[in-house]
Amino acid sequence: MASRDHARIKRRVRATPRPMKKRPQFSCRDATDLIGDYLADTLDSFERRSFENHLSGCADCVAFLATYKRTVELTRAFLAEQSLRTKPTGLKLRPAMTR
Repeated sequence: MASRDHARIKRRVRATPRPMKKRPQFSCRDATDLIGDYLADTLDSFERRSFENHLSGCADCVAFLATYKRTVELTRAFLAEQSLRTKPTGLKLRPAMTR
């Protein structure tokens, strides 16, 4: 699905006439579609540049990006904590070997 979104966004951004503007048309919807790939550093240079150009003029998307990053951090921390609390089932522990 992500590659389909990428292709759709590229077509729309490149097909948008830009007579008086330096920046391509890149919507908040486009930014939210690509935010995970942006953070994973999997966007090509054109997509990254378009995304970052949009962020430079959109306080709402900057705030959303910060919230998204924080959500990922908290989720990872929670999952790490849960994995420490959960013991694997079905494993038998051997008594410590003595010399």
